[in-house]
Amino acid sequence: VGKIFGSKDEINSLADQFNKMTASLQQKKTYDELTAYLAAKFMNVPISEMNKAIQDALLRMGELFEVDRTYIFEFANNGETMNNTYEWCAENIDPQIDNLQDLPTSIFPWWMTFLKRGETIIIGHVADMPSEASAEHEILAEQGIKSVLVMPMVTHFGLFGFLGFDSVVHERNWTTEESNLLTVLAG
Repeated sequence: VGKIFGSKDEINSLADQFNKMTASLQQKKTYDELTAYLAAKFMNVPISEMNKAIQDALLRMGELFEVDRTYIFEFANNGETMNNTYEWCAENIDPQIDNLQDLPTSIFPWWMTFLKRGETIIIGHVADMPSEASAEHEILAEQGIKSVLVMPMVTHFGLFGFLGFDSVVHERNWTTEESNLLTVLAG
């Protein structure tokens, strides 16, 4: 058997690779299904039901990506301030929406540099943020956030806000695939 199939270690390694590949394909299928669902939902949702549709989308994305909090911030006053307009939290995670209103964007210089360039902010370990992000680090740490992924939301008028995903319970390393899929979903 060993000559035909290889050693137990080789067979276990192949089985492990196969299981990872199968899980990855299943996750991709689930992402694709969510993308199709959200596209259809937002194409047909009446304005009167938009808030409910956005909350549903945040819940579905939060559960799919296994994060503790998903949210949307919108800029106001010509980009001078921002407001947390929508939020979903997993069970036992404290909401932050009431604490995050009328925040001056000037207190987030590092963060805003990325968003204004249309770049996604990927922070696997809040504790390891660079010194130039000290203001952002302090705010994230106060909320108990360990990892965060934020992507700009842009229309033909320009940057109007951002979509964010917080991991509070565990640190996580965001994958490129997750970032790419979230960019599609943010659209």
